Amino acid sequence: MQLKAVFVQTLLIGAGLCQVQVIQKALQDITQGLTQLDTSVKALNDAQSGAAVIQQASALLDTIKSSTVAITNAQELTLQDALGLQQTAQQLPSQANTTMSDLVSKKSVLDQLGATQQAIQTLKEQKVASQDLGKAVVTKIPAVGQQIAQQQLDQISQTFDQGITGLGGSPNKRAVALVV
Repeated sequence: MQLKAVFVQTLLIGAGLCQVQVIQKALQDITQGLTQLDTSVKALNDAQSGAAVIQQASALLDTIKSSTVAITNAQELTLQDALGLQQTAQQLPSQANTTMSDLVSKKSVLDQLGATQQAIQTLKEQKVASQDLGKAVVTKIPAVGQQIAQQQLDQISQTFDQGITGLGGSPNKRAVALVV
């Protein structure tokens, strides 16, 4: 009988680890995507390097969206599991801040390439996707930890706002395309 109880507990712990790993991997993938985008942004100096930035920005958006789906499909975490995510979760706002700062520092290059408005629109799309991601993450955290998780996610949203503003855009307005 004890062996059966140990086996069931092992399965439950394993299932919990799987859920943590799903969310951890999603956050790590996004952090890695931000790092790759940052590398492209730092190299931005002409149209060719601009194409790499666009490619990395698009890949990051896809990663955020696929991570949101993965997290949405994951089960809720225990408090202990949620606490185990803190280190991974703290890396994300830090990398987002670095990437936005580097992007804003390249505004003159974006202006020369005529790509500033496209960059602003992409940041707005990434912000919306990251807010959806945040909602998915918060629903997986026990109630006692949701406020802390939301604060970290709000930092990312504010970082996107800073990037949008730094490039001359308005973070609360969606870009509208006019067709004539």
